[in-house]
Amino acid sequence: MTMRTVPRSYSIAPSIMLNDGPRVDIDPALRLARNQEKEDIKGLNNKFSDVISR
Repeated sequence: MTMRTVPRSYSIAPSIMLNDGPRVDIDPALRLARNQEKEDIKGLNNKFSDVISR
């Protein structure tokens, strides 16, 4: 049994529609809450990694 390779060609075309979606402004209170959540998660992640490394 011989194996032969099949040439494959892949191309990726940029989609203009993805870049031209509707602009939605985020409520400042929501942005603040998201940023606080990110910081909280980072802190918890650091604590967890400290526990694991012990």
